[in-house]
Amino acid sequence: MKNDEIKAANRAAKPKFILWIVICAVIGGVIGFLSAKYSLNGLTGELKTIGTYFGAHIAPWLLLALAVIPPIVCTALYRSAKALIASWDGEDEELR
Repeated sequence: MKNDEIKAANRAAKPKFILWIVICAVIGGVIGFLSAKYSLNGLTGELKTIGTYFGAHIAPWLLLALAVIPPIVCTALYRSAKALIASWDGEDEELR
């Protein structure tokens, strides 16, 4: 994209972005106001309980998955790239 095209796209997206920010602010304000008005203080206790459960039961398994899955995926990608390089005949290829 050229610089002018990027600026035009940014100008076109700006009203939608501002509208989205205003909508989110109104929704957050309404939820906060209603929480304060109707004394929904129990919500913080529920969120704390959910966070504790996540930290104790789910997060360790996610950490294990993050330690195992990326090396498997990267090894498969590395092997496929190595096979492609080995099969390359050395000619220059033009992209169209």
